[in-house]
Amino acid sequence: MQFLDGFSEKLNALGSDVTQASQHLFNTIKMVCETIDIDETDNLYREYEGDYLYFVESGELDAVTEGNAVYCFDKGDLVGIQVLTGFPLPTIRAVTPVTLSRIDKKTFKEVATGSTQFKNYLLQLSAFFAEACCNGLDTAPETKASFKNYKQGETIIQEGDPAEEVYDLISGRAVVYVQGQEVGQVSAGEIFGAMAALTQTPRTATVIAERPCTVMAVSMDEFTSLIRSQPHTCLILLENMAKQILALDQKLVDVMGKNKNGNANASKV
Repeated sequence: MQFLDGFSEKLNALGSDVTQASQHLFNTIKMVCETIDIDETDNLYREYEGDYLYFVESGELDAVTEGNAVYCFDKGDLVGIQVLTGFPLPTIRAVTPVTLSRIDKKTFKEVATGSTQFKNYLLQLSAFFAEACCNGLDTAPETKASFKNYKQGETIIQEGDPAEEVYDLISGRAVVYVQGQEVGQVSAGEIFGAMAALTQTPRTATVIAERPCTVMAVSMDEFTSLIRSQPHTCLILLENMAKQILALDQKLVDVMGKNKNGNANASKV
């Protein structure tokens, strides 16, 4: 996986790491994938409808935004990770013949999302895009941020609301809920609310102050400028995303363990 403009040695290396992680993931699930051959297509997800993810077996695909190819997928790369979350997809184009292995979203979730290979892929992908945002840009613009205070129990972010700002927790601690279930915490120094803002989708979680909190709120436009100019901010964001992935994985393990014990106890009754 690589960007078609603004190359740097580090970005190239990170792109290779993404491809390698994707290939390792594919090797664990390829037995449930279906191979298809495509001569060319202007829009893969328009021509082949359905909630599919694809691995490139041969050839190359381009990710196109506003008519311009921004980055490309090489042999081994996973295409369509956004399908899992409902985030907007770029236009995926093939100008030469390609061979793809596809897998539907439901099956992918069942066989891949809990694996170590998938977690590693997400971490490599996050590092790749964080470096791309920072690549070659080191002048910090003036950012207009507002500071907000929340009492214990007050809602900072409400699931389903439009995402217009990104937050940095200056002090305090907050709890993250998805559909009423606690899935994690936000501690001082962590950035939160970025994913929905960056993808222009509704909030996917509710964040409630566990103790009095002070947050810095930055508008989406200014946050985009900030991450393009300050590598330190990108690294913090990447670190937070990695922590969230690991925390959610542990939450899943705990829930599965409880269900397993519950079923075992029920069988003894």
